[in-house]
Amino acid sequence: MLRAALPPCFVWGLGKQKQSLCPNPNGGVQACASSRWSDLPPELLGLVLTCLHSLTDRVRAGAICRPWRSAARLHYPNLPPPMPWLALGDEAYLDVVNGGGAARKLSLGSAPDDNARCHGSADHLIFLTRDGGAGGCFLADPFTGAVLPVADLASFIKQQTRHNLHVLKVVLLWPPRPHGGGSSPEQPPLVAALIKNITNEHKTTIFVTYVAFFNGNLYALSTNDQLLIIGLGEGSAAAGGSNPTITGVKYVTEEIEEEDGTGDDDFDYFCQGICPAGDERLVQSGDRLLMLRRWVIDDVTSSSGDGDTSIFDVYEADFDGASSCRWKTASSLRGRALFLGPYCSKSVRVGDGHCGALEDCIYFVQHDASDSGIYDMEYCRVRPLVPNIEEVLLQVQRPWISTWIFPHLSP
Repeated sequence: MLRAALPPCFVWGLGKQKQSLCPNPNGGVQACASSRWSDLPPELLGLVLTCLHSLTDRVRAGAICRPWRSAARLHYPNLPPPMPWLALGDEAYLDVVNGGGAARKLSLGSAPDDNARCHGSADHLIFLTRDGGAGGCFLADPFTGAVLPVADLASFIKQQTRHNLHVLKVVLLWPPRPHGGGSSPEQPPLVAALIKNITNEHKTTIFVTYVAFFNGNLYALSTNDQLLIIGLGEGSAAAGGSNPTITGVKYVTEEIEEEDGTGDDDFDYFCQGICPAGDERLVQSGDRLLMLRRWVIDDVTSSSGDGDTSIFDVYEADFDGASSCRWKTASSLRGRALFLGPYCSKSVRVGDGHCGALEDCIYFVQHDASDSGIYDMEYCRVRPLVPNIEEVLLQVQRPWISTWIFPHLSP
């Protein structure tokens, strides 16, 4: 009875068909022919790819044979995005969600020479400059080797001969797809850069610490945690009319209000020897715009030098008001995970096929990844990003700032 209940056996083999033993419904076994890998129906391959949340596994699956490679390309647009990697240095990348433990080697292909410096990332692209930007600005895809020059930004930096400029952060706004369905990575994005004058830090009227696109608008965060919206208009005819220009800056939020209005949490943090890091970030998380405040242990002997991360406070911009909004405390990420860094931050959906990352968790990394971890919002505790991050960092030959990168596979 046990043998009769067994399902038929399908054996997929490489090369020529082979004979295998399969259960016989009448009892015993019978000879059956195995099939080639190329005979797997495309719809079954789609199910296999859906279960693979690692970019490496998806690429390996498509490389098994030519029919699989062709079928996999058809499924790529409908697959949930693979989980991000952490760029640690030139040709050194870490898949922290799907295994980790070792830095993988990827080449930037036709990217600029060895004098290029990394200034962060945006989505699946690394932002590089040569000679501080005056020698060129580039967006490079380490997974395909494609390079997109950002000539206008390089030209602007080159013209500022009296100032020593430093690119702090770059954000991208991808154009929508022609027939809907989200953004289109195949078309050039709108590039917005936050640039700092390091020779005179006080030569500005508004101190901006972070920028992010949200619902097609560019927002900035001031040093006192107020949210600003930056108006963008069409470029002038004299300038070619191709690039947007800033038409104005407007405050849209009031100061943060705690739910109980007492501010006791901040007092408790200070009593525990925890102090604010002063590097708040903006992140679009689904249909919400979040601000994150990081608290660090006040310990000068910390491995990072600035105190290791201990707690995150998360706030949501409440746009219910007609003309302004306010920050309110966010207790969860609503089925999402955050990947947070000084140069790239992004929210991803987990569950429903988007496995790999943990719900309501913040995967954070600082400049050199020595201060990194996974912060659980429910239990308010931090655990290691990977078990042996110190050993991984020792593998990096030419380190740069640590930044998240989100792989993109084109069909």
